[in-house]
Order: sequence, then structure tokens, then C-alpha cells
Amino acid sequence: MRILIAGGGTGGHFYPALAVMEEFAKCRREVELAYVGTRRGIEARILPSYPWISFFPIHVRGLQRGNVIQNLYAISLLVVSFVEMLTVILRFRPQIVIGMGGYASFPAVFLASLLGKIVPIRTVIHEQNAVAGLTNRILARFVDKVLISYPQTKDQLAVARNIVVTGNPIRSEFLLAKRTCAAYECFGLSPEKRTVLVFGGSNGSLALTNAIRKARSEIATHKDMQILLVTGGSIDTSVIESELVEAGITNIVVRNYIERMAEAFAIADLIVSRAGA
Repeated sequence: MRILIAGGGTGGHFYPALAVMEEFAKCRREVELAYVGTRRGIEARILPSYPWISFFPIHVRGLQRGNVIQNLYAISLLVVSFVEMLTVILRFRPQIVIGMGGYASFPAVFLASLLGKIVPIRTVIHEQNAVAGLTNRILARFVDKVLISYPQTKDQLAVARNIVVTGNPIRSEFLLAKRTCAAYECFGLSPEKRTVLVFGGSNGSLALTNAIRKARSEIATHKDMQILLVTGGSIDTSVIESELVEAGITNIVVRNYIERMAEAFAIADLIVSRAGA
């Protein structure tokens, strides 16, 4: 069976897709997997570590509210992305196409839904959020099945032919990760202190980052506590690190991005977060 999954751009779309692909890879029957995304998305950095997943990058951009020029450019790129996707489909010949949300999934799923009227291709989309994204709201009427994480999302996708509540796909490593001394050492933390993990998705949260910066002097007084702050793209980590060094604060560790997030979850006594995609 050949399965093509599309989406990404941010971790909120990509990592559930990766969880799905890992489960497919465990199937006893032979499964070929391919992923469609962009060269700018998180998938382009992560997928080289998964040689059993074929990666097909396409040229596509998302719409930005209020940015007319960017939106016209994004619409013009759709023509390019449809040509690229037709090439991918002819080359990979998928039997199932799954869209995991985000603008990168639109060309793949929409084209597959049209081709599915004349060739045996089934289409599925999955919505990770309680509030459905624009791409999935558009695609819902065209695909064979819609999978959602929360029952209340069903009303937003009422045009769909078939809706199933599945929950959000989670990578198995999150269920298997253990609190070990090696995990603490990986992040430069002490196993003797309580740990607070602060992060705002793969793109980061400037509000959360600035809240920690503002409270750094107060945090420093709690010697039995340490903060693991993941900034994403919200700010240059070197700026924060310089501030901490100048203030002599040693119980706040800053990372731009964490790939071993399961281990970060395992060692955290408290997680302060906000949703991304």
C-alpha cells in the first residue's frame, strides 16, 4: 500500500503526521510512505532522519490576513503547486492521501480528491485543533473521510460526508520516555531540582518568553527550581542568554528548539505552554 501524507510548516501539523507515519510503518503488510511539505517547514529539517519516508517538497505559501500582496503571491503559487503535485502523484501513485492540515496539504488533498473520481485514490484529512483551520474547512466537502480530535469540531465541518472522532495522534516516544539522569544532562539541568518546561509550540511564544525574562530575578531566588525555556522563533536565544549571564542567573536554561521533546516532557514537573497549530 502506498500512502501519501501532506501538511506541515509547523510542528503542530507535522508531528501528528509523523506519529501516523510511524504507526503505518509498524503494519505487517508492506507500506510505502511519502510526505509532501515545503522546504521552509519543520519537515525539511526533520525528515532526513527518516530515510524510509520519501519527501516531496512543493512550492506553496499560506494566506496572511490583511496582506494583499502576499496573498496574491500565494494564490499564484497554487498553479505551480498543482503541477508539482500531479508529478508527485504520477510518480508515487498513492492509494491513500492524508492531509494533516496547514497550507501545504491543500494542493495534495484537493488534487487527489479530483483524481479519485477516475482512479482509485481515497482521501482523508485530520484536524488537530478544536477550531478547524481554513485548509481543512475547505477540503472537508471534497474528501472521503474527516478525522477530528475533538467532538465539538464536528459542527465546523458539517459539509463533510463522513466524520470520525479519533483524538490527536501522539508519537510513541512520549509514552515511553523516562525521567533519567541522562535526560537532565541532555538539557543541562539538575535532577535534584524541580523542573518547569516553558514553550509555545515550534514557532515559540513571545508572550511566554518575555514573561520568563521579566520574572528572571524572582525565579533566581528559588534555588530548588529550574526553568527550561524553549523560545522557538520568537527571539534570538543569545539575547536571553546574555541577560542571564549578566544577572548571574543559572537556573534558567534556554533552547531555541528541542527535537527530543518527549524527554523534556518526562523530566518536567510542570509544563507551561500554549497551543500552536
